[in-house]
Amino acid sequence: MSEAIDPVLVRKIYERIAEQFPMPTFSMLSESPAPSREAFLCFDTNFRLRTLFTIPEVFSVGMTLGNYQSFSGIALAAEIAADEAGRPLGNAVAGPVHSALLGQAFDCLRREVFELPPLDANRLLILMRSLANLSFGGGEPDESLDLREMVFAELTTVNPCSSSFEEHPQNFCREELLRLGILPATVHYCLSQISSQRSPIAQRLLGRATMHEFLADGLLERIENSFCRPYLFLKRVSVETYRERVAPYFLAHRDEQHSHLVECRHAENMLNLLAEHISTFGGLEIATKAAAQFAREQQELFESISNFDEAEPK
Repeated sequence: MSEAIDPVLVRKIYERIAEQFPMPTFSMLSESPAPSREAFLCFDTNFRLRTLFTIPEVFSVGMTLGNYQSFSGIALAAEIAADEAGRPLGNAVAGPVHSALLGQAFDCLRREVFELPPLDANRLLILMRSLANLSFGGGEPDESLDLREMVFAELTTVNPCSSSFEEHPQNFCREELLRLGILPATVHYCLSQISSQRSPIAQRLLGRATMHEFLADGLLERIENSFCRPYLFLKRVSVETYRERVAPYFLAHRDEQHSHLVECRHAENMLNLLAEHISTFGGLEIATKAAAQFAREQQELFESISNFDEAEPK
């Protein structure tokens, strides 16, 4: 057993890391009353792909801590997973999955504000998962061949004209993601998330997952104020439509009127769990380095979105 770690100390460490990597400002919105079509689409496409790896992260925490017989860790992962699935533990009534609420919110704005069809998020997910499998999977030659065949079969569901896949499969996946509007920083972030979820080092996964929860509450508030509410204020979307289709995603995470602060609770519980695990198995330095890596990669992702408009030709 390692030396006992006070959760208060862990919180202070995470607060210091968060100060080093502050929330995004989305500077390209400063001179406009609402995001342009290009800025909105860039944010929507990249944020949605980024967020699709949240639920797998939660289940990875539970599976990894199960290998340590950490029943408190398994229970916490189950609680967070239940929240993400729209069915808090002890609640007999199931609500929508949070990722479905996200899709509903931004597809609504696509339709109401820009008259655009819904985003094919599953296509992005398949490409990103395929890139990860090709980057991290496969050991023996036969296994690699099977993996390539599996990835190719899956990719043909999103792009039947995948002839260039055979020669350069990883390049093909990267180029398709870029063509569909995914920024290199988002690809890097997603690959790091997937790598962490597959890592046998629990402290690395816990360090990143805890920072993810620690930053989530303030991030979601800023996203709604930057990329959603402006269209409501400008009457590009009706109050009723916003309330029914957009607001539920944000209220599922934070509803101050009903003291429903999901992300704050998740962050507090994850900090306590991390302190408990480190007190038993050690690895504080590994966890904090992983936390800083997550914060830096997320900041780089949002900075890339902020700089996107500036890089576009006028």
